[in-house]
Amino acid sequence: QKRSLYGRLGVGEYFLFDPKGEYLEPRLQGMRLAGGGYERLPEVRVPGGGEGLWSGVLGLYLYGRGRDLRLYDPVGGEELRTHEEEVAARRAAEARAAEEAAARRLAEARLSELEAFLTSGGGAVPREKRRP
Repeated sequence: QKRSLYGRLGVGEYFLFDPKGEYLEPRLQGMRLAGGGYERLPEVRVPGGGEGLWSGVLGLYLYGRGRDLRLYDPVGGEELRTHEEEVAARRAAEARAAEEAAARRLAEARLSELEAFLTSGGGAVPREKRRP
């Protein structure tokens, strides 16, 4: 029923993915609207290895790895991150930024102390003891 509804709505492509491989064989399938009905998309070689499907609508390769549906962007030449990977990368970047900010504040505080020390004359070296 969904297939005919999607066709009437003009949905150009749709995909089915069975993460555990319990219901579909192969567990990733794609359909493309053609001539009033859907045709199954052929498996293709995904850059970087493995078999998958090409989505002309998305401009991406789709393939299963483990229980994950993965997307590969041929323009950027990279696999797109999952939501979980994106969240983890963002948290790691935020942690690095916080560490860098703390190090910068410490360096600025030390610089201020040094400037105060030098300004107070505590760091002045008599002219005759300076190296040439």
